[in-house]
Amino acid sequence: TDGASVDTLIINAVECEPIIGCDESLIASQAPYIIAAIEGLIDLTRCRRCLLAIENDKTSAIEQLELAITEFASAIRFEVVYLTAVYPSGAERPLVERLTGKQIPGDTHPSKLGILCINVATALATEHARQGKAMISRIVTIAGELANNPTNVRVTFGTSIYDVIKQTDNLPNLDNACVRVGGPLSGFVIEDLSAPVTATT
Repeated sequence: TDGASVDTLIINAVECEPIIGCDESLIASQAPYIIAAIEGLIDLTRCRRCLLAIENDKTSAIEQLELAITEFASAIRFEVVYLTAVYPSGAERPLVERLTGKQIPGDTHPSKLGILCINVATALATEHARQGKAMISRIVTIAGELANNPTNVRVTFGTSIYDVIKQTDNLPNLDNACVRVGGPLSGFVIEDLSAPVTATT
């Protein structure tokens, strides 16, 4: 954080794009581990407050998160903020403004204002790193008008996009179909399906 102290730690579980559900899937399947990761980051950053932001329509994730929070009971030191799903709420600057009321000028990093915003998957990866576990996979969403079997699946880095689509029964039947990486709005069309899945896919 450029030497600045962290006043507010934001854990971003707001999906960045419509139809993407990888953060929701991660929380639904690993809520207790995510809570432990957030608590570890609170200790690491020594923040004054911590907010976990999630869209209020992510029902499966919210259910598992609230169950896990109940199990941890009084040990929880962060607040869950339920947001209406409005694009582009998952982007850092709009999210910071929604949660704190502070606008971040274009040439300023949120850390200059004492705000650290971390994606929920990154928070979990941080906890794994503290335990000596390498980050070798991530959850990706396969969806779209021509997806036969829309799903979220954990994929090992280096697996080809073709193999992910094929193994999830999502190879399109139409010659004019295209595969888009990164979401329907800010993503890009990929021509070479042998390209690998990476940490940013």
